[in-house]
Amino acid sequence: MRRLGFTPDIRFTSADFDVIRGIVRENLGVAMVPALALGIDRSITMRRLRTHGPRRKVLAVHRATDPDPLVPAAVAVIHEAAHEFVVWTTEAFAVRLDSTLAMTPAGPASPR
Repeated sequence: MRRLGFTPDIRFTSADFDVIRGIVRENLGVAMVPALALGIDRSITMRRLRTHGPRRKVLAVHRATDPDPLVPAAVAVIHEAAHEFVVWTTEAFAVRLDSTLAMTPAGPASPR
């Protein structure tokens, strides 16, 4: 940041996201945290740093020959949980996420 002409004045450090949110809520500073660290606090304003960030793929890897019927059921449940998390997050923070990065892809077919 120094090469861009800005040197932050760091007064607080913490690895505890509750403490970080409290510092921001009391107007003692600003913070950069991952979205999962935000919690639900409508007194804190969230801003994205950029619209096109890194994309993460989460994969379930298993043997194709595995006859265990719980494998496709587990994958379906994980996919549903991811989708519900995106829905909950967008509703909790009252934001619209137009980016495909914030959406879950179509999941596997339901287990038979």
